[in-house]
Amino acid sequence: MKTNKKDVFKKVLKLAAADTPAANFTESVMDTIEADAVREAALKALLQQPETEGPAFNFTANVMAQITVNDQSVVFKPIITKKVWYGIAAVTLVFLVLIGLSNSAKHQVP
Repeated sequence: MKTNKKDVFKKVLKLAAADTPAANFTESVMDTIEADAVREAALKALLQQPETEGPAFNFTANVMAQITVNDQSVVFKPIITKKVWYGIAAVTLVFLVLIGLSNSAKHQVP
């Protein structure tokens, strides 16, 4: 069985054509290597540039000096005003009175 598999494998290898590189294979590899070298040189030059200038020594102090302080105190306003609470209380009182009157009317039936 092993010899049969080896024979089949040899036949398949004979049928397969040998891979041949393209005519310009070496040139394309060399172009890629040269492009990488150019990119590496550009990156090296970029990394060797002096650092960018940072903010001035007293930058934070200057900005804070320009900010004006707002002395107005915050006044919170309620969502439901006093008038609305009085209205709710009045309506509730009217309902309670009506319920009380209707219960007293039921008890007075002869």
